[in-house]
Amino acid sequence: MKFDMGQAWNSATELLGKNKDVILVVAGMFIFLPNLALSLLIPGLDQPQVNPEDTDAVFEAFREMYQEYWWALLISTLVQTVGTLSLLTLLTDNSRPTVAEAIKLGGKGLLPYVGTQILLGFGVAIVIGLPLGIAVASQIVPLVAIIGLVSVVAVIYILIKTLLITPVIAIERIYNPVAIFKRSWSLTKGNSFRLFAFFALLVIAVSVLFLIVNGILAVVLAAVGGQVQIIGTAVVSGIFNTIFAIVILAVLAGIHRQLAGPTAEDVSDTFS
Repeated sequence: MKFDMGQAWNSATELLGKNKDVILVVAGMFIFLPNLALSLLIPGLDQPQVNPEDTDAVFEAFREMYQEYWWALLISTLVQTVGTLSLLTLLTDNSRPTVAEAIKLGGKGLLPYVGTQILLGFGVAIVIGLPLGIAVASQIVPLVAIIGLVSVVAVIYILIKTLLITPVIAIERIYNPVAIFKRSWSLTKGNSFRLFAFFALLVIAVSVLFLIVNGILAVVLAAVGGQVQIIGTAVVSGIFNTIFAIVILAVLAGIHRQLAGPTAEDVSDTFS
């Protein structure tokens, strides 16, 4: 099936409209609060307090931050993963599960999701990391440039092919990491470029909106200063990240619905 951008967006907005109340509750618990906590706990999470033109200083600042706060980042990632899977369940399950039931299913999908990410990481390390490492070790500049460019394209391609990992877990209830990976790869077959174009446009649109809103609020909060500025910035960042996550999840659910076809429950609802 060929991917239709308009159909995917319409499906996403329809899913959000039907489930907005419970979606906001779960997103607040599992996405907004962890983001807010991280922003308040870790100074310079979004932008280290170093000269942005000094690449080495930026990398060093991030390295030190991750080394000190790895545990908080890990906990936040796991919590948000459960929340993501729970939200996809609430968005798509026609049996109308309760919030508690959706969270339970989200927790069940956590380990399969982690296993899939580990499998993906090993694959990327072998297919991309190994050739790139050899090229860098050779110190042949043209070779490094070519391999580097190919690596960037390969990473983007792999990201698109594994785009539906979370919907496959949450919606189809597949829990074998290899089967999850294969299913996402199969669903996106023949639609990689369309999916890339769709998400590129979506990210650009959201980024422009964020820059405008964040710029205005930054000026207002800077005028206040002090703790109000710190907390206000964290709240704004948390709200934006939460809204963005909800939109992306609804879009992923819409894409999955389109490429996987209607479920037995969808067909049953149509004729009921």
